[in-house]
Amino acid sequence: MRKRVNILYQCDNNFTFMTGVSFASLVINASCNIDYYVYVLTPDMSEENRKKYYQIVSQYPDKNIILEFLSVAECQKEVESWGVPSHRGSWVTYYKLFVARLFPEDSGVDKIIHIGADTLVTGSLEGLVDFEGMPFAMNWSENHRYGHYPRKAHNCVAEMGNGLF
Repeated sequence: MRKRVNILYQCDNNFTFMTGVSFASLVINASCNIDYYVYVLTPDMSEENRKKYYQIVSQYPDKNIILEFLSVAECQKEVESWGVPSHRGSWVTYYKLFVARLFPEDSGVDKIIHIGADTLVTGSLEGLVDFEGMPFAMNWSENHRYGHYPRKAHNCVAEMGNGLF
């Protein structure tokens, strides 16, 4: 049985290009021995932009990339109803809060690696496939708000930015 890695991206149509660069770096560096299930959470990505992602995949037929776009339009409405601030008119950063709802226990997704739209993948993720436990990784913002997050934290589902914390 081949190994599987689940990858999560999130973006709106305005961030499609930047996320696409990150996605292309993932595909280029993907191991031919692993099945990559890539999920893109988006409320509004155009069909034209989705086709560009599929074109990237088609350029690497030796790699097994399964790409799925998940609409989070309903999730966005819920986030907006919370009254939380948007970032430049977008609530994209909050979509990862819905991972458990979007991937229930019977979905086959038991763990997922979230890759930020501004992250370049510069090597194989093969070493992360068998990782056990609850990994914690965070990209701190340019505001360097290190002191506002407890050192004992084991999980994090929000990025720090805009001086919100």
